[in-house]
Amino acid sequence: MMIPAGVGFDAAVCYEVNRSKFKNFFNSFNQGRLSYGTIALRELATIPKVQAKVTLDNGESIKMIFAACMNTAYEGGGFRFAPDADGNSDKLSLAAISDLNLAQILPKFPAAYVGKYYHFKGVHHGQGQQIHIELSQPLWVHTDGEVTRKSQAVTISCLPHCLNLIM
Repeated sequence: MMIPAGVGFDAAVCYEVNRSKFKNFFNSFNQGRLSYGTIALRELATIPKVQAKVTLDNGESIKMIFAACMNTAYEGGGFRFAPDADGNSDKLSLAAISDLNLAQILPKFPAAYVGKYYHFKGVHHGQGQQIHIELSQPLWVHTDGEVTRKSQAVTISCLPHCLNLIM
């Protein structure tokens, strides 16, 4: 089992949703996803564009404004950021978006919701047991939607068979 983790855009959305007055309102109607979508649109327009290097096991590096590392397909608000993720694998799936402007990102937004956005220019994906992210300035970091700090460097690792659950 893995808890999704992210740096940049998705973490900023989580941070704002967790502080939002609208979250409880939308949740009372079983429509909590609307708070994610509304805040996500605002964050797309205002997220700082920073230089970043994402390094996978194989040494691949890319520049990005957002990176999600997960072995589950879905993340906050029902976005299918990692459609190729496998909870039984010892690898994390990386979904990252390059430094694109709002006009370039908006058409990809609905496709990201259903996990059909990997083919777009500026969208990167890969897999690795360990993913290291270095940023030119600190951005919000989250694990399973919980945001506690900004960081300039983070390493996310998949540790298979570390947690046994009784169900």
